[in-house]
This record gives sequence, structure tokens and C-alpha cells, in this order.
Amino acid sequence: MLDKLRTTTGGDKEQMQRHIDSYIGSMTGRVNTLKNALEEESYHDIGQVVKNAKYQFETFGFDDLWKLANHIERSVNKLYSKEMAREHTLDFIKDLEESIDKLEKMKL
Repeated sequence: MLDKLRTTTGGDKEQMQRHIDSYIGSMTGRVNTLKNALEEESYHDIGQVVKNAKYQFETFGFDDLWKLANHIERSVNKLYSKEMAREHTLDFIKDLEESIDKLEKMKL
């Protein structure tokens, strides 16, 4: 699961843990922000939150989250439909929460 992070950090466990702690903290905050933005139908804010999170998905090798983030970004920027943007954002929140949970349980 952390092969990309291991490569990025050269396998340094302390550095990996710092990245993991940073991810958990920042993504927990982003989940809350996304839930609020979704409730307020603030699709521009959703796009910004998702765009700003993508670099961490690359760092961790979370390719599925990165792809979904790209899709959401396109959806909210063009706003094809509120329902589609809402559905994708809810999926993203669920996947993001799962990634946080997995990292919290991980032992290095």
C-alpha cells in the first residue's frame, strides 16, 4: 500500500510517519470541508479542496483517489449536473475516509 511513499522517502520510517500523520490531519480537515461544501452546494469550493489534495494522493500512490479527484474537478468546473457532482463527491468522501482509516491502523 505504501510502496510509492517508501520510494519517495527512501524507506525512512520517521519520514514516512510524518507524511502519514500529515495526510491524516489534512485529509480529515478536507473531509469536513467537503461535507460542508456539499451541504451548501458550493461546487467551486469542492473543486478547490479536491485540487489541493491531489498531490498527496500522488505521494502515497493512491491512484484511484487521484483519478476520482480529477473526475470531480472536471465535473464541478463544468458542472454537468449537480446530481453527478454530488454523487462523485460522496464517493470521494467515502474513499477518503477509508484511506484515513487504513493509515491510522497501519504500523510501520
